[in-house]
Amino acid sequence: MEVVRRRWAASVLADPQLPTWPETTRGAPNAILRSALFSARGREKRHFLNNQVFDSKNVSIRYTGFSLDQSDLDVWLGVIDIGKHVKLGQPIQYSERGLLRAIGRGGESGRSIGKTDRNWLHRVLDRLLIGHVCISTAGRGSFEGHFIDRVQSNGSNTDKYIYLSPYLRGLFDRESWSQTNRDVRFALAGHPLAQWIHAFYSTHAKPYSLKVATLHRLCGSEAGRAVAPSVSRAKSLNDWKYQSLEKALQAVETESRRVGRHFEYSFDSDDLVSVAQAPTLSQKKHLMRAGRCLVKGVGRGGG
Repeated sequence: MEVVRRRWAASVLADPQLPTWPETTRGAPNAILRSALFSARGREKRHFLNNQVFDSKNVSIRYTGFSLDQSDLDVWLGVIDIGKHVKLGQPIQYSERGLLRAIGRGGESGRSIGKTDRNWLHRVLDRLLIGHVCISTAGRGSFEGHFIDRVQSNGSNTDKYIYLSPYLRGLFDRESWSQTNRDVRFALAGHPLAQWIHAFYSTHAKPYSLKVATLHRLCGSEAGRAVAPSVSRAKSLNDWKYQSLEKALQAVETESRRVGRHFEYSFDSDDLVSVAQAPTLSQKKHLMRAGRCLVKGVGRGGG
């Protein structure tokens, strides 16, 4: 196993270049978008998490640092997008105004960006610098380190540099990452559950039905977690379904339609959530490859 890890690390370091994606999208690892690492929490007080576990199917995540939310993810996606043409480990030049504009803050021209926005950005970058994460995916890339390795500044607002670990490349291996629509995400700003839902389903070429309770757990919602009796928990979950989840799904459907993307949802009597959406070009290719592999597998089995 150690030999395999060393070979994998060597292959990552040999080409620490992120894949590219259109300006209208944001690229991110599926392992992150499908977990509560960047949760759908609202304005709850942040907690310091010590080796917090965010496990899901075929993915194990351990995190130590202050709790993260979708606004933190906005910044990290912006950093990744700005630096996608620079080899990981090399300095990524940025300005505070430019990064804030890259995540949709301050309006279309960024003219309303002020000191409050810059102070907020400093706090987010500090959380991304301090937080330590270990991500292991079955049969895919892994990563251990910080979301941001280092921020360097000469004291001005325009001459700043961010450094990202070359090992992040492992999380963008093959089909282990996805693209989210930038304009939809921007439009959902201030609605963390809707942002999480949009990001989560962006990683699925053909979404499968999930229970409301599963989405509640995966997104990291704290609604109803402190309720003790099982009957009360069931009621709390039902309230969350109609007061939060359905509104978030409706917001994603509305904003997706606005940019010409198909997204629709439905609930059934078993509390299952079903989503239908148009796959991206890369997801269509994935479905075609999966179909060919399935046909080949059936052929071998029948022979």
